[in-house]
Amino acid sequence: MSAPAAGSPVAYRDPARVRAQQRTARRNALVGMVSLVVFAAVIVILVGRTPGWPVVQKTFFNGEEFVASFPGLLEAFWLNVRIFLVAEPIILVLALAIALVRQVRAPILLPLRVVATVYVDVLRGVPTILVIFLLGFGVPALRLSGVPSSPIFWGTAALVLSYSAYVAERSEEHTSELQ
Repeated sequence: MSAPAAGSPVAYRDPARVRAQQRTARRNALVGMVSLVVFAAVIVILVGRTPGWPVVQKTFFNGEEFVASFPGLLEAFWLNVRIFLVAEPIILVLALAIALVRQVRAPILLPLRVVATVYVDVLRGVPTILVIFLLGFGVPALRLSGVPSSPIFWGTAALVLSYSAYVAERSEEHTSELQ
């Protein structure tokens, strides 16, 4: 906490009240932590006593399977990072362009504004996973000549389309606050 400026009034804080507030904050934190630990212990005990727990444990919490599948998980994570590095700059540029077009009030640009509004409304209304499935699996299945057939390309394109609509909507709200 910085020192008050010279000549400015200093608010009095009763030391006894400050100590009481600190005690209350510590007690509340302790009660919260204890209740969290008790809740977690009850859940672990209840789940551990269910008849299907051994199957779930073997299927989802198998250390050997985790070790065996870890290299594949790292490879998938690296693919995720590469997709992000390609998609994010495109998302930001496209979203900014869409947000700006949606805010233009010039009558001659009404068609662009309508297209941008429909784009955002439709892609914000459709679940992203559905857009990924449609583009990632649907377009390659069409076998169009001259069109990339890589599911990774189309999955990235689906993410760009979906998230640019979301970011455009959020950007538009923030830029309209500045005006």
